[in-house]
Amino acid sequence: MEEYTEVKISTREDFKINLTPEYIKSLKDEERNSLRSELYQYPHEGLNYELFDKLSSVRLLKVDNSDGEVYQFKGDFQWNMEGVDELLQTSNIDTKRLKSIINPNDNITYYDAEALFNGDPNLLLASMTLMAKNYESLLSEIDSKNIENVELDDINFLKTNILFTDEEEVIFLTGRTLLKEFNRNSPNIYVQELIDDIDSVITRTNTGLIWDIAKKYAHVG
Repeated sequence: MEEYTEVKISTREDFKINLTPEYIKSLKDEERNSLRSELYQYPHEGLNYELFDKLSSVRLLKVDNSDGEVYQFKGDFQWNMEGVDELLQTSNIDTKRLKSIINPNDNITYYDAEALFNGDPNLLLASMTLMAKNYESLLSEIDSKNIENVELDDINFLKTNILFTDEEEVIFLTGRTLLKEFNRNSPNIYVQELIDDIDSVITRTNTGLIWDIAKKYAHVG
């Protein structure tokens, strides 16, 4: 695969890059941070807010309830990939990369994930908008349904144990890291709100663990 060759920001609009996991892994921390700082800035072509708005309003993620479990979720979320194709058919977003981001391969590494985003701010914002809004909506739907099925004195949104797969965790954390980098270089209200949405999803998928710890140490003090 072609690897990324460092160039000056002023020429960015004149070339295409193809980041590889191997190249990212080969960089020292300082070099990797410098690369991120160079790539994740306000793009020459601008940000596609019209697309982001469209992505934030569609719901293409669903739950696979074939196992009959309604209080334990891990690896049970499925994307409507045909819907993703239809949504992006008129955009300039790399659909293949976006689909690989929202539905990552098993055992994806952080180097793999960062390479998928390929230093493209619009791809980063598009994919993380789609993920954050769909996960946020689906998690709220799950909690709402389960709250209806418990006694009033037993209502606790921590009751439903929802966990990320390792692959989902890698993508969400990598996307968040790159969004933070973009926001440092080009402060942006939309990006900050997207980071907040991601934090909300990450927090919700850890509440089962938090609740177990709280119960374990409830007697302390």
